[in-house]
Amino acid sequence: MAYRRTGGFTLLELLITLAVAAVITALAVPSFKAITARNRLAMSSNQLLGGMRAARMLAVTRNTAVSICAGNADEGCHADWLQGEWIVFIDRPPLGVFDADDELHLADSMDMPDGLFLAGNGPFNRAIVFRPSGLARWPSGAFAAGRLRVCVNESISPNATELVLIGSGRAVSQACDLGGVCPALSASGANCL
Repeated sequence: MAYRRTGGFTLLELLITLAVAAVITALAVPSFKAITARNRLAMSSNQLLGGMRAARMLAVTRNTAVSICAGNADEGCHADWLQGEWIVFIDRPPLGVFDADDELHLADSMDMPDGLFLAGNGPFNRAIVFRPSGLARWPSGAFAAGRLRVCVNESISPNATELVLIGSGRAVSQACDLGGVCPALSASGANCL
């Protein structure tokens, strides 16, 4: 009787294919995790930067004071950016306080999964008021400037983006590498600038 090979794979061929697939998967998973972390960082910082720019643009187009602060429509402004929520509102006196006389323009929030941090330095512990000229001021009238940091606690480079508000009202973003950790914002050291 003559031996005739039928279609199919041998056990050895299947094991080799499985080993190659395992090696490719082991190489791809860490890379995919880094891509996900970078995407989360870019999406979150762009969302917040868009809110700051929307507040300034609204102040100029409506020719009125507009404020942005950490907070929500129910509780008003608070100093905790870590909750990942902020409001933009047309601000009537008293400035910097979201009250019944103010008109809510935008209530936004970002998903704050484990490993994503949002923090502001001291000046961002209160509302920022954009004047009709587009200038950023504190409720007291002094020029407003400060930084907000969006950071992922992952070993990617860069792992943080700082949103810098300058007195003219312009908000810019700058990526920085903080070594895979998210230290607190400080007056000196561990900052992007």
